[in-house]
Amino acid sequence: MKKTTTIIICYFIFTLFFVSGVFNFTPTLTEVYMEDPDKAMFLDQLTEHKLQPVNTIKAVGNDSLVENVYFIVEVDVSFVKDKSECSIAYPEQLISVEQQGNTLMYRFSDELISCSDKLIEWKHGPDGNIKESDIQKDSTIEYSIQHLNGEKEIVKETCVGYQKKIRIKIKMLETPTLTVQQLPKHQLLLNVDALKKLTYHSSGDLGLADGSRIDTLQVVGYPNLSINNARIKLFTLNCKGLYNTDVANTVSISTDEQAQVNTLLISGKGEVQGLDESKFKHVVITPQRGKELAVNIDPIKQKLVIK
Repeated sequence: MKKTTTIIICYFIFTLFFVSGVFNFTPTLTEVYMEDPDKAMFLDQLTEHKLQPVNTIKAVGNDSLVENVYFIVEVDVSFVKDKSECSIAYPEQLISVEQQGNTLMYRFSDELISCSDKLIEWKHGPDGNIKESDIQKDSTIEYSIQHLNGEKEIVKETCVGYQKKIRIKIKMLETPTLTVQQLPKHQLLLNVDALKKLTYHSSGDLGLADGSRIDTLQVVGYPNLSINNARIKLFTLNCKGLYNTDVANTVSISTDEQAQVNTLLISGKGEVQGLDESKFKHVVITPQRGKELAVNIDPIKQKLVIK
């Protein structure tokens, strides 16, 4: 039985637009609760397509506006051992995908962009006939994947605290290094057996699942970091704003009992909260010249020597 590695990127959309070169738009999508909507959009119907090997995942977009906080985009990535198994599944009505060399880029579809001034009715479930009230009551949702072989798979998912979600499922060839570049306000959940290097540029959230082992983790931005029970040899955190919409200047770090980081290098400006010193063997703090960098250590469970 082959092992798989799963990465989930949950993209909290405070801006409903992406841009890359010709991709320029500033839509404002409106939720509708009436019987006569302008447009129906199906959230839970995914179609699978072939994909070539990649080592970079990039959400292409523009950060000039922040609005419409009513759904998320979740990217779920599994590592496979044979490039013939590489694929990507997504709702074609809502998402467009482009690959340039080793980089996979995705954005909102032209059809979704064209609805910027329309009232939208969001359809739930494989056939679009599941009521949102039933999802909230049962705390489960079903979605469909139309696979390359023509088979249709129905997947049931637990969704406590339901929020509308656009899913992207990626099967990518195993790679020792992975780079993720995202817009603000999203979440990346990473489950790996081993990864030599993860580079993460975002002020969204990053979560490492239990058992994750990473040689080098490089983070740039002001994200919330859930280390959980991961083991990291070298963790560099550069606290800096990446986008005009980055208003926060605080990084929050949480760890579980078995977490272990050999060396943590913190640089930049702002504030780092929630650092449990018992989980970090060495911590080096380098403020940006002329700026302040506050690091809160909480709780202190054993003798701590500062300088």
